[in-house]
Amino acid sequence: MDAAPTEFAATLVADTATTKLDALAIIARAAGGTITDAGTPRVAIALPSGARAVIEIPKFGEPPPLTVDVFSDESLTEARAQADALRQSIAAATGWEVRLLPHRRRSEAPVTGTAEHQPPLDTSPDSSRVRPQL
Repeated sequence: MDAAPTEFAATLVADTATTKLDALAIIARAAGGTITDAGTPRVAIALPSGARAVIEIPKFGEPPPLTVDVFSDESLTEARAQADALRQSIAAATGWEVRLLPHRRRSEAPVTGTAEHQPPLDTSPDSSRVRPQL
Protein backbone atom coordinates (compact mmCIF):
# COMPACT_ATOMS: atom_id res chain seq x y z
CA MET A 1 0.00 0.00 0.00
CA ASP A 2 1.40 3.41 -0.98
CA ALA A 3 1.64 6.08 1.68
CA ALA A 4 -0.42 9.21 1.23
CA PRO A 5 1.60 12.12 -0.19
CA THR A 6 2.96 14.53 2.38
CA GLU A 7 1.76 18.09 2.21
CA PHE A 8 3.78 20.96 3.59
CA ALA A 9 1.95 24.01 4.92
CA ALA A 10 2.58 27.69 5.59
CA THR A 11 0.03 29.99 7.19
CA LEU A 12 -0.96 33.55 6.37
CA VAL A 13 -2.96 35.74 8.76
CA ALA A 14 -4.93 38.91 8.02
CA ASP A 15 -6.75 40.91 10.69
CA THR A 16 -9.84 41.52 8.63
CA ALA A 17 -13.48 40.60 8.93
CA THR A 18 -14.91 38.95 5.83
CA THR A 19 -17.04 35.97 4.93
CA LYS A 20 -15.48 32.79 3.63
CA LEU A 21 -17.22 33.20 0.26
CA ASP A 22 -15.93 36.76 -0.12
CA ALA A 23 -12.43 35.73 0.98
CA LEU A 24 -12.40 32.87 -1.55
CA ALA A 25 -13.37 35.22 -4.38
CA ILE A 26 -10.96 37.99 -3.33
CA ILE A 27 -7.99 35.66 -2.89
CA ALA A 28 -8.67 33.63 -6.05
CA ARG A 29 -8.86 36.85 -8.07
CA ALA A 30 -5.75 38.35 -6.43
CA ALA A 31 -3.69 35.19 -7.00
CA GLY A 32 -5.04 34.25 -10.43
CA GLY A 33 -6.24 30.99 -8.91
CA THR A 34 -9.32 28.81 -9.33
CA ILE A 35 -11.82 27.85 -6.64
CA THR A 36 -12.07 24.06 -6.37
CA ASP A 37 -14.55 21.82 -4.58
CA ALA A 38 -17.02 24.71 -4.22
CA GLY A 39 -19.98 23.89 -2.02
CA THR A 40 -18.07 21.26 -0.06
CA PRO A 41 -16.14 21.37 3.22
CA ARG A 42 -12.93 20.91 1.15
CA VAL A 43 -13.28 24.15 -0.81
CA ALA A 44 -9.85 25.54 -1.73
CA ILE A 45 -8.09 27.79 -4.19
CA ALA A 46 -5.83 26.08 -6.72
CA LEU A 47 -2.91 28.45 -7.25
CA PRO A 48 -1.16 28.76 -10.62
CA SER A 49 2.04 27.38 -9.03
CA GLY A 50 0.35 24.08 -8.19
CA ALA A 51 0.01 24.89 -4.50
CA ARG A 52 -3.43 25.23 -2.94
CA ALA A 53 -4.84 27.65 -0.39
CA VAL A 54 -7.47 26.81 2.21
CA ILE A 55 -9.27 29.57 4.09
CA GLU A 56 -10.17 29.38 7.75
CA ILE A 57 -12.72 31.84 9.06
CA PRO A 58 -13.39 32.25 12.79
CA LYS A 59 -16.63 30.78 14.01
CA PHE A 60 -19.72 32.99 14.24
CA GLY A 61 -19.28 35.83 16.69
CA GLU A 62 -15.50 35.50 17.00
CA PRO A 63 -13.26 38.37 15.89
CA PRO A 64 -10.81 38.09 13.01
CA PRO A 65 -8.18 36.95 12.00
CA LEU A 66 -8.70 35.38 8.63
CA THR A 67 -6.16 32.57 8.14
CA VAL A 68 -5.05 31.05 4.87
CA ASP A 69 -3.10 27.79 4.84
CA VAL A 70 -0.99 27.29 1.72
CA PHE A 71 -0.16 23.67 0.93
CA SER A 72 2.57 22.31 -1.34
CA ASP A 73 3.51 18.72 -2.10
CA GLU A 74 7.11 19.76 -2.81
CA SER A 75 8.66 21.10 0.41
CA LEU A 76 8.19 23.42 3.33
CA THR A 77 10.43 25.94 1.57
CA GLU A 78 8.14 25.85 -1.47
CA ALA A 79 5.00 26.17 0.67
CA ARG A 80 6.49 29.22 2.40
CA ALA A 81 7.59 30.75 -0.91
CA GLN A 82 4.09 30.27 -2.37
CA ALA A 83 2.52 31.67 0.80
CA ASP A 84 4.76 34.74 0.63
CA ALA A 85 3.85 35.30 -3.03
CA LEU A 86 0.17 34.96 -2.12
CA ARG A 87 0.66 37.35 0.80
CA GLN A 88 2.02 39.99 -1.55
CA SER A 89 -0.80 39.46 -4.07
CA ILE A 90 -3.51 39.73 -1.41
CA ALA A 91 -1.95 42.85 0.12
CA ALA A 92 -1.62 44.53 -3.28
CA ALA A 93 -5.21 43.71 -4.27
CA THR A 94 -6.91 44.52 -0.97
CA GLY A 95 -4.67 46.76 1.12
CA TRP A 96 -4.94 44.20 3.94
CA GLU A 97 -1.96 43.72 6.21
CA VAL A 98 -1.15 40.04 5.71
CA ARG A 99 1.51 38.22 7.73
CA LEU A 100 3.31 34.96 7.05
CA LEU A 101 3.51 33.11 10.34
CA PRO A 102 6.89 31.69 11.34
CA HIS A 103 7.30 27.98 10.87
CA ARG A 104 6.84 25.94 14.04
CA ARG A 105 7.61 22.25 14.11
CA ARG A 106 5.17 20.04 15.96
CA SER A 107 7.94 19.05 18.35
CA GLU A 108 8.26 22.73 19.33
CA ALA A 109 4.60 23.02 20.30
CA PRO A 110 4.07 23.09 24.05
CA VAL A 111 2.59 19.91 25.44
CA THR A 112 0.35 20.26 28.46
CA GLY A 113 -1.66 17.95 30.62
CA THR A 114 0.99 15.38 31.51
CA ALA A 115 3.28 15.48 34.52
CA GLU A 116 6.39 14.68 32.49
CA HIS A 117 5.96 17.90 30.49
CA GLN A 118 5.38 20.21 33.45
CA PRO A 119 8.19 22.35 34.88
CA PRO A 120 9.54 21.29 38.28
CA LEU A 121 8.00 23.07 41.27
CA ASP A 122 10.04 25.37 43.48
CA THR A 123 9.30 24.18 46.99
CA SER A 124 12.30 25.75 48.74
CA PRO A 125 11.69 27.17 52.23
CA ASP A 126 12.40 30.74 51.10
CA SER A 127 9.65 30.51 48.54
CA SER A 128 6.46 32.21 49.70
CA ARG A 129 4.51 30.33 47.07
CA VAL A 130 5.00 27.14 45.16
CA ARG A 131 5.89 28.20 41.61
CA PRO A 132 7.49 26.66 38.54
CA GLN A 133 11.25 27.04 38.19
CA LEU A 134 12.29 28.86 35.06
